[in-house]
Amino acid sequence: MTAEILADSLCKETIIDYGTAQLLAGPMLVDTANFSPSAARFNEKDTDTFARLCEACPEIERETLFKKLQFEKFNVLSLCSRDLLRKDYKEWDNIPYKEGGDMKTSIKMGISSVGLSIDAWCGKEKSFCEELRRWNRERQLDLLLCMNAFTDERSGNFMRQLVVYVDDESACTGLFDRFVGFLHNHKVVEAWELTNLDAHTILLEKEVIPAAHDSRLAFLAQGNSTASRKVIQPGLMEGFFQCASSSFL
Repeated sequence: MTAEILADSLCKETIIDYGTAQLLAGPMLVDTANFSPSAARFNEKDTDTFARLCEACPEIERETLFKKLQFEKFNVLSLCSRDLLRKDYKEWDNIPYKEGGDMKTSIKMGISSVGLSIDAWCGKEKSFCEELRRWNRERQLDLLLCMNAFTDERSGNFMRQLVVYVDDESACTGLFDRFVGFLHNHKVVEAWELTNLDAHTILLEKEVIPAAHDSRLAFLAQGNSTASRKVIQPGLMEGFFQCASSSFL
């Protein structure tokens, strides 16, 4: 860890400037949620390194720096939908899947982390449905999930939502219905606290241009905000796809 190495070198009277100290402190604050105990993302070595960094450069204003970085981290209003989808995106290929009359024996799934609420996204992107379709086809996906993570303006609380999209031309004809059914009924999903949102009403209220195709789209609110992609993806692999692992691209 670069910050730790530099902190050790400070004992040898190495001079560190404010810009370098801030550059090192910033990622530590973001990764540890400002060293929040509830986040449980740091250990004694991290706190010791940060303390020594601050001793060497007292000009670091921890709270101010953290708030600024958090704002910029989720400041995605200027991004188009394609950039929102690819900014923090991961995909898995060759996931075993065969049920009923489906011809495919494996599928490709992509999960995008999007820093906007569904309402805000649809409000700024009138061709929302078409943008999902384009990204889905560009990446040649069978299943696209968007995990929307944002701070609610009214309550100030961190919240999560989930978008499920399956192209109408997918070779897996029953994938959408089976997957949404899984999200509503499987025990693995209970801890995620998912509740259905009326996609049709949201799209209508935000005046989103109707899709010219029979897209399969679902919106869900996620009550458990601690269930990140690192929790959701393994749960899907084990519960829905019933496999221990798959290829990550």
